[in-house]
Amino acid sequence: MNNIYIKKHDQIIKYLYRWLGYYICLLVKKLPITPNFLTLLRFPIVVLGGYSLYINDFYLKYLACFFFILFSVLDSADGILARMKNNFSTLGSWLDIQTDRCGLLIMIISISLSNLKLNSNYFYILLYFITFVLLLIKDFEQEDLRNNKKLFKLNDCIKKFK
Repeated sequence: MNNIYIKKHDQIIKYLYRWLGYYICLLVKKLPITPNFLTLLRFPIVVLGGYSLYINDFYLKYLACFFFILFSVLDSADGILARMKNNFSTLGSWLDIQTDRCGLLIMIISISLSNLKLNSNYFYILLYFITFVLLLIKDFEQEDLRNNKKLFKLNDCIKKFK
């Protein structure tokens, strides 16, 4: 089934997230919900996921997985909703990038703290943070205002205020 709102992706999991996000958007497109609202809704979801992971309970770890998956699905849904409603904004593009970064930080911190609570093996915590730093370096390089086509308008606005 071909759909104009779902971009193709080589990774199956991301393609699945986009399909799930599409069906969420079908449910909310007639409601007064904006893509930026979906983006901001991801913050409490990832915080709840991080907290659920930190608490040492078997069932809450499954709930944390659900929240982290919902975080990713809503990442796809905000872009799809923007295409459905033809409601694009430079703020929304920037906000989406920052939400991804903060969400990844919260996930790494909650995994690290959960592991620290379970045992005192600092090697894994160090490994998590090294991985996070490497991801951030890669992320900042790719999503720099000078290189990101989505954020050219924001870059122009910043130049005007200098």
